[in-house]
Amino acid sequence: MKHHVRLTVGTALVAALHSSAVADESQCYGTVGNGRIEGSVQFPPKGPNFEVIGWSGASSRTFVHSAVKKILVDAYTATAEVIPDSIFLVGETGLAGGGPITNHHTHQRGTSVDLFVPAKNMEGRRVLIPNNLENGFGYKSRFDSDGRSTDKTVVIDFEALGELIYQLNETSKRNGYGVDRVILVRELQFKLFNTKHGSYLRWKINFWDDPGARHDNHIHVDFDIPCKPL
Repeated sequence: MKHHVRLTVGTALVAALHSSAVADESQCYGTVGNGRIEGSVQFPPKGPNFEVIGWSGASSRTFVHSAVKKILVDAYTATAEVIPDSIFLVGETGLAGGGPITNHHTHQRGTSVDLFVPAKNMEGRRVLIPNNLENGFGYKSRFDSDGRSTDKTVVIDFEALGELIYQLNETSKRNGYGVDRVILVRELQFKLFNTKHGSYLRWKINFWDDPGARHDNHIHVDFDIPCKPL
């Protein structure tokens, strides 16, 4: 009888812990272009090799699905293990409750993120792309087809970018999800195909071109995470 009681209590404890874990998970609804989210989490403003854009309103526009936060942090960590001096700038992701967010067509359910391209300065040192009011905190930076910034200050670090995208996809899979698409202007996609993970990126990542919105300074990533209908 005592053994039965201990088993019952132990089972109840496991169930309680499981319920708590489930309760801490975000729930998304709808689509990236017409959706919302409950229980979103804010992406950390800074990590060992990343930081969020520096404008004062960023804190209200960097909420994500709990699974996305874990994937991103783990992917940045894995990238740092391969490229110790890598450094990345994180852009806008979404509002706490999801829904429409100004200057974005999607980002409505916590599964979309803007990740700025990693860069090197003219001396070859890995640096963040300019992130200030004058250049729209990175969003107004422009790059040519070779990855050089039009202001001649930095060049895209394609090896670090390729490593990050590779780690995003692998980390997503390890967590039971996936990368639905990565938006980057086509001429810069070709540069990625010449990097260490070029063949992997060419055949396993669903790249989209979007010349109208000029995704040259950042990649837009949509994660494949199941959401309930609105």
